[in-house]
Amino acid sequence: MKKGSKNKYKICTVISHTDHYNNNNNIIVGFGSTVEEIDHLAKLFNTVYHCAPLHRCSPPNLSFFEYQSKNIIFIPLNPAGGKTIKSKLMHFQYLFKNFKKIKDCLKVSDILHFRVPAGLGLLYLPWVLFFWKGGTWIKYAGSWNDKMAPLSYKIQRRMLKVFPKNVKISINGSFERNRNNFFNFINPCFDNNTFSNAEIISNKKKFDRKLRLLFVGRVENAKGFDDLIYLMENIGNINHIESLTVIGETDERLDYKSFKKNIPIDIYFTGAISRYDVFKYYEKSHVIILLSKSEGFPKVIMEAGAFGCVPIISDIDQIKSVIKNGHNGYILNSQFGRFSVDSFKSIINNSKSLKHCSTNISLIAKQFTFENYIEMVCRFILH
Repeated sequence: MKKGSKNKYKICTVISHTDHYNNNNNIIVGFGSTVEEIDHLAKLFNTVYHCAPLHRCSPPNLSFFEYQSKNIIFIPLNPAGGKTIKSKLMHFQYLFKNFKKIKDCLKVSDILHFRVPAGLGLLYLPWVLFFWKGGTWIKYAGSWNDKMAPLSYKIQRRMLKVFPKNVKISINGSFERNRNNFFNFINPCFDNNTFSNAEIISNKKKFDRKLRLLFVGRVENAKGFDDLIYLMENIGNINHIESLTVIGETDERLDYKSFKKNIPIDIYFTGAISRYDVFKYYEKSHVIILLSKSEGFPKVIMEAGAFGCVPIISDIDQIKSVIKNGHNGYILNSQFGRFSVDSFKSIINNSKSLKHCSTNISLIAKQFTFENYIEMVCRFILH
């Protein structure tokens, strides 16, 4: 926000489906990337209420951490939703109890920041549309035009298109150019200081030696991990790859470690680790692979890109609007439900092209700082 400017919004209520837990020290922690984003947003307000689910189960993994901003007040909602019908119906069980907490925050708030898609969005967006009269900013973080998205996501997208023009809606991509209240927002990944340090590492990164490949995300088929395994199993003896590191956890009952015996390169599973440690892997890796079936704009692409890691991605509109094939990354097309092993090999074997893409992805990543994100919020949302 420019010096001397005044923000008419002093108190903000955030509604999200971000999971929170009590850690071993009985401190509330939330999923790292969202917590960091709201920490930065809190600089724009006197008070931020964050209404989100609080789970009463075992402590979370290292990808969860506590808020740094002292003006954030966490409002615990009863958790609901999941893959089973029973868990989804729990939204209705806690509907009025959760909604009362949200309304109590809104009574003293100037602006509502609703983060969708989520089960909460399906339930509460109609109320926001017809009854909330304060400032409204809705962030839709999923894929905006994915035809394979869950029905609840499609319903929420349709809802957003009928909101009045005074409601600001940010999405990944320029898919609603004819609607003045829709804005294409970056997905912030790091601050300026982190990028400056990453840029130094990126400039020194070499691709004319054995490459370290990286996967970061939930270890599940929806994130394309089955396709990654297929590529690794069929790549044959390739001298340009040293290893593949897999960072993330899964709740699927699949023994991914058993695949190691069929893969001709070293593969390491770290499980979920801290954000600080993930950045260490970005530093020493060359290529990040994400072959998701559906995505919004995953932060890991630009986080790794800041360190010069070249992204190899699936053909998803939100991502390929930024990643240009052969310029700052590679889009791996599939045929008959499988990605081409030969295309993958040709990418890995071209060290000159990889270095070219590494340089360019680092330049693009500079746009994805929290400082740029906050500037966009000030310009398009708060003013």
